[in-house]
This record gives sequence, C-alpha cells and structure tokens, in this order.
Amino acid sequence: MDYDFSALLPDDMQAAVIPVGCLDDIRENIKDVLSQKHLNGFQKWILDKKYVLSIPEVGFEPKSIIIAAAPFVIRDVVFEYNDMVFKTMTACEETRYWTQFETKIKNAGFNASVCLWLPRKLIAARTGLVQYGKNNITFAKDMGSYYGLMLYFSDMPAPEEYEWREFGYMDFCDTCQKCIMNCPTGALKKDSFILDTDLCLSAMLETGNYINDDAKRAVHALDGCYRCQDVCPFNSKILSKPRERIVFDSNDTDCILRKEMNGELKDRLYAAGIGSWAQDIAHKTLKTVFDNIR
Repeated sequence: MDYDFSALLPDDMQAAVIPVGCLDDIRENIKDVLSQKHLNGFQKWILDKKYVLSIPEVGFEPKSIIIAAAPFVIRDVVFEYNDMVFKTMTACEETRYWTQFETKIKNAGFNASVCLWLPRKLIAARTGLVQYGKNNITFAKDMGSYYGLMLYFSDMPAPEEYEWREFGYMDFCDTCQKCIMNCPTGALKKDSFILDTDLCLSAMLETGNYINDDAKRAVHALDGCYRCQDVCPFNSKILSKPRERIVFDSNDTDCILRKEMNGELKDRLYAAGIGSWAQDIAHKTLKTVFDNIR
C-alpha cells in the first residue's frame, strides 16, 4: 500500500480497509446468526433477504472494502404546546464527512462505490473499528454509539496486515447491565445481545402499535428510543458536551399535530435532526407524548 490512508480521513472520522475476500467470512457469520432459534420473522428477513452479500457491478474491479465511521451531531430539541413542554434530543449524521472522504479517495486516484446492503455494524466490529454493546448497538472510540457508518467497495488495495477479529459484545457489558435494566419495554435480554424488535419502543413508535400504556408513557424522542444509549457509561463523555438547543413554539407544534406543516417548518425540523420518516409520524408521536403529560 503506497499511500497514506489516514491522510484521506476528514477530522474526527475513523475507517478501516480490508480485502474484498473478507466477504466470505461475513457470509458465514450471517449463516451462523440465522441458525439461532430466538430470531423473529423480521430479523430473519433482514439477514436473509435485505442483506446483499455479493459484490455488485460497480464499473471497476473491487479490491477492498472500506468501512468508515463519522460522529453524529447531537441537539437538544424542545416542543412547546399550550402550557406543556416536551424536551428531547436528536442525533444525526452530517453528509459533509462522506462527501469530503469520497473526494479525497477520488483525488488519490481510486474509485469508491457506496454499498448500503451489507451488514455494516458486523463488518465494522470485525475490523475492530467498533465494538458491540449488550444492547446490540455498536460503539466507536471517542464517538460512543452516536455515529454513522458508511461502507464502500473500492479498487484501493488493502494493507497486507489488517485487523480481522471475531465479533462479540464488550466484556464490560456482563457486569454493567444498565441498558437491560433501563429498557422501557424489556426488548433487551440478559441471555442474548440480539434485540427483540417485537418489543422495541422504536418499532412501536413507527407503527403506532404500543404493547401497553407504560410503553406510551416511555416515548421520549421523535426518531426512536435512546434509553439504552443514554445510560451507557461509554456515552457519558459524549452526552456531557454542550450542544445546540432548538425550540419549536406552540404554533409550530400545533401545525405538526394537525399535519399542516409547510415547507419552512419541515426544513426547520430537518435542520434539528428530525428526518422525513420521523416527520411523517411526528403528529402521532407528539400526540402520544402530550396525552401522557396531561
């Protein structure tokens, strides 16, 4: 490898390069996970149907897989409504990291093609870029669990020596258990690091089908559930940093509840870290929140 890979990384980004042949090991890992009896139908579909574990046609001969991590931007977001206040947070990626990284790869004389349908967390864990927590969320150095992953096929040669480890969750998790104790719906289990998506509050948020009133009262974000991440010791440093605070007043919140959001309000929500799918269900989510504040 006659180039300085670290020089291609924008500040705060981390990445690893592995030979494309490592896909063979990933296929075997997926087969092993699929053989586990406690998977539900949705999880089996993700593993067996959604993931594409072959090399796509990309217009060049792929020699490597690049897995990259970039930190999320975390914001405090407040929704006012009449005499009630809902305080939450958002965590979202900044596309500038990927744009800068891809430009630097191109300027170095290599091709890179984004691949969205490989198991990014698993590959990142096997390279040592991240580690799994008991909550089935992965953690990166200096980013905690608040980061995004991007994966590329590239004609950039992989280094002769590279890290390729077996995956598993952090030993620390065996004695901590905070995520399990604080999961509001019991989706995390002591005997497994695979999340029970049937009980996950994030899934209930999207469908609107809550298992009970306690689950409704547990809603605390517009884009998922952060409880297991909030309490994780590996996120304490990240969450203690000062962050931007964005307020939506009663008029804004009323428009969201009535599904009468104009383009300007949608843009402000997006700038606050609330993406399109969270905006689509925001009227239901906020109604659930304010019904339980009363």
